Amino acid sequence: MNKFNTTIVILICFILVVPVQDINAQCPPTTAGPGNSTVSNTVTVATSVGSNSFNTFNDSETDFGTSGWTAPAVNGTCGDSDPAGTNPVVLVADCNSDVSQTICYEFPVSSFDPAETGATADFIGFDFSYLNTTVNAADGSEVDLVGILDSEAYQTVGGVCTQLVPAQLNPYGHPEFDDPTGTPGTDAGAFDPNSSIWFCVEVGFTMGSTAGCGDPTENGGAGSGVTTFTCGNAVTYGNGDTNVAAATCGSSFTYCYDDGLTDNVIWEVCPTSPTEGVALTIDAGSFETSFDILEIYTGASGSGTGGTQLFGDWGDLTGETVQSFEGECLTLVISSDGTSGSCVGGSETALAVSTTCLTPCDETCAAVTTEGCNVWVTPDDTFAGSYDEIEANGGVSCFPSLNVSTTTQSHTSCYEYVATTPSFVVLPGTSTIEYQDTDGNECDQNITNITVYSDGTGCTTPVDITATNEFTGATIGNTYVVCVTGEAGNGAAEGVCAFECIATSITPLAPVCDQFNAELLYARDCNTVVFAIGFDTDAAGVPTNGATSDPADYTWTMNSSIAGTQTDNIGFFDTDADGDGDFLGNIMTFTADQLEQGCNPVPWTTSVTVLCPDGTTTATLDAGLGVQTLSSFDVIADFGETTVLYPDVANFTLVETPGGCGTAPMVTITAPNGDVCYTETGTAPTEPACGSGATNSSPLSYDQTFGDSSADALISGDCSRQFMNTIAADCVALPCACDAEAGTICPEAP
Repeated sequence: MNKFNTTIVILICFILVVPVQDINAQCPPTTAGPGNSTVSNTVTVATSVGSNSFNTFNDSETDFGTSGWTAPAVNGTCGDSDPAGTNPVVLVADCNSDVSQTICYEFPVSSFDPAETGATADFIGFDFSYLNTTVNAADGSEVDLVGILDSEAYQTVGGVCTQLVPAQLNPYGHPEFDDPTGTPGTDAGAFDPNSSIWFCVEVGFTMGSTAGCGDPTENGGAGSGVTTFTCGNAVTYGNGDTNVAAATCGSSFTYCYDDGLTDNVIWEVCPTSPTEGVALTIDAGSFETSFDILEIYTGASGSGTGGTQLFGDWGDLTGETVQSFEGECLTLVISSDGTSGSCVGGSETALAVSTTCLTPCDETCAAVTTEGCNVWVTPDDTFAGSYDEIEANGGVSCFPSLNVSTTTQSHTSCYEYVATTPSFVVLPGTSTIEYQDTDGNECDQNITNITVYSDGTGCTTPVDITATNEFTGATIGNTYVVCVTGEAGNGAAEGVCAFECIATSITPLAPVCDQFNAELLYARDCNTVVFAIGFDTDAAGVPTNGATSDPADYTWTMNSSIAGTQTDNIGFFDTDADGDGDFLGNIMTFTADQLEQGCNPVPWTTSVTVLCPDGTTTATLDAGLGVQTLSSFDVIADFGETTVLYPDVANFTLVETPGGCGTAPMVTITAPNGDVCYTETGTAPTEPACGSGATNSSPLSYDQTFGDSSADALISGDCSRQFMNTIAADCVALPCACDAEAGTICPEAP
C-alpha cells in the first residue's frame, strides 16, 4: 500500500547584508554607555510590547529538548542606566541608509549550570530579543530590520580581557563560542569559574525608500527619519561541543525561522536504542510557499543533510508526519530566501513538533502477551475495504521504518484476538513509502504469511491460513494469536523505499442459523435409534428453502435415558432411492450400551439438541408442524411413535447345571447388565435300591423367550430369542456291598 510520496523542489533567494559598523574590538567598558551596556539586573526571557514586538530569538531553554539548555540567574539588558529597557536608544537614519548598534552583556561563569561549563560541556551561547519602532516618518518610510550583523565574545580573567574564538552564528541564529583552552568540537576544555563572559552583538537597521523620503518637515532634519530601538533580553545556554540542539524521542521542539537561511540544521532527535525509531508530528508551522522550506532527513547522529531525505515542503505543514529508519535520527533543516516573509518577520507560523519512540511490534506468538500491536476488529461480516479504512480505525501497526532500498526485509506483527464467532477472516496489508519518487510508488510489498495459533498464547499449534485468510473452528471466548508477516523491497523504484507499517483487520463471520425443514425417522433395530434432521434439496443438493449454512457447522447432541454411543452422518443423501439426492443434513444413530440392557423391553426416550454455528443459539425446525425448537427434541414422538429398548438377547448368558443323585438340575439366564432374567431349580432324583439295576430320573425342562418385538412396527427384524432345553437329572442304582469275612453273604444273581 502507498501512503505518500515526496517530491521536493527548493527555491531559495539570498540577500547579502554587509555590516556598516565594526564591533568594538576592545573589551567592553565597565561603565555603560551608548552601544556598550553592562548587565545591571535580572530580567525575564521574553519581551513583547504590543503589535510592534519583534521577538527575534524569543526562545526559552525548554525549546531545545532535553539536552541541558539552561537559563542562569543573571541575564542582560541594555541602555545606559536603564535596567528595565524602558528608555529607548534613539537611532537616526537617513533615507536609504543603514545604522547599527552594538550591545554587550556580561555573564559570570559562575552563573552557568556547572554541568554546562565543565570539561564535558564547554560550549556556551546566548539568545537575544529586541524591539524597534518607527516614529515621525510622515512620508511612510519604514525602518527595516537587518538583524545581527556581527557577534563577538570575550572572557575576563583577573582583569585581563581576551577575545574568544570562534564566535559565530549557530544554525539557530544564536551567537555561540567554545572555550579557547580546549579544541573546538571536542570536550577538552573548561571555563575558569572565576571569569566573566562578555557577549557583544551588532544589530542593524535600514531606512526604507519612499517618494516622500527627505521631507524637511520630518523630525531630525531634512532627509532623515527617526527610529527607536529597545534592547530585549538575553538567555544563555550550553550544550557541549555541538551546534545543533539534540534530543531523544519523546521530546518536543519549537522554532521560529528567519530569512536568509541555507541548509540550517535546527534540531536532531534520536531513538534511545538501535531497534527503535522516531515518529515525528508537525503540530503547527508554516513556511513561505515556493521560497522557504522545511526538510527532514533520517540518518546517523550528526549526519545532517547527508542522510536520506524523508520530507520537504512549504506552506501550512500542520499534521504532517515522518518516521525515521530503524535506529536512525531525524534531522530538521530549514532554508529560506533573504527578502520574503518568515516567522521572525511575522508572516509565518512558528514550527512546533512532537515526537514519540517507535518500538518494533512483537514478532512471535510467545511475546505478544507483553506488547501487542494494533489490529482492527470489524463488526460481524463487515470487511475492510481499504488500507485507509483500517488505518482510520486504529488497525495499523507502525514500527521503525525498514530501509529496503538495497535489501528486501520482512516484519511480523502479532495480535491477540478473542473469538466471538466460530470463524473469522484476517485481511492484512503493508505500507511502503518511496522517497525521492518521481513517477509513483514502485516499491515491492506483499503479505507472505498469516498464522493463527489455535491454542492461543500456548503458541504450540500454528494454523497457516495464508491461502484462504479464514480461520474456522474457533471456540467462542477463547483467545487466539494472529501473526501477520509482510515483506517489502525496492522493486523498480528510482527512489529509496521504506517499509513502515502493517495494517490488519479481523472480521468475525456471523454464524448463519437457517431453519431446518426436513426430519426423517428410519426403521430401527432392537437397541438402536436412527433419525435425521436437515434440509429438503433439489437434485443438485441445494436446499429448497434458500438455506446457506452447512449442517456440519451445527452442534448435534443426542440425548438418551440410557447411555450409549452417538454416530453422525452429515451429508447429501438420496433418501427415497430415486437416483436424485433430496436431503442435506445429519442422519444420527444412537446405540445403547450393551451393559446398560436388562432382561425386558423398557421405554427408551431419545431426543436431539441442535445448536447453531455460534454455539449458543438453538436451531429450529419447521417440517410442516409449525416451528419447533430443537432442544431435547424427540423426533420419534414427533412422528407419533414411541420407542422401546429391547434386551440384548444375543449377549444373554445361559448357565445349565445337570442333576444327579441327590442333586437337582438348574438353569440361569442373565442379561448383559448382570440382571438374572430367569432361573429354575428342578428336583433331585431318588436313589434306587442297591443292586436293583434301576435308574430314577427327574429332568428339568424350560422354555423362555425374551425381547419379543412382534408388536413394534418400527423394528426391522426380530429382537427376540427363545431359550428352551431339558436338563437331565439321573440317579442309577449302585451295587450292594458284601463282605465274607464279616459274615455278609452277597445274594446270588438269579
